[in-house]
Amino acid sequence: MREIKDINKDLPDDSPLLDFRNFLYLVWEFLGLPEPTDIQYDVAKAMVDNALNPLSERKCIIQAPRGLGKSFVCGCYAVWRLLLNKDEKILVPCGNEAKAKELAVQKYRELHY
Repeated sequence: MREIKDINKDLPDDSPLLDFRNFLYLVWEFLGLPEPTDIQYDVAKAMVDNALNPLSERKCIIQAPRGLGKSFVCGCYAVWRLLLNKDEKILVPCGNEAKAKELAVQKYRELHY
């Protein structure tokens, strides 16, 4: 299994932002939202843990009720990966193309705020 240091190219090795959950907390705070819930932190951890597995072993489905913030956490994950490596290629998984574009544009704006 890979480690965060294997995908990090742009942040210092001692940065607290190497933990996606810390980044998620800061995004929520920046947006004026309450702290992420335990379930949102669990989703965040599952995304990172799955991404660190070799490609052939990546088998992760995140299921949760509507309104949990799965798409939002996923969008934050994409931004976090770009912080780790500005050359990262990102696939935005959503229910449809319009939602994927909306999420990508929203995260792009947050990056350039």
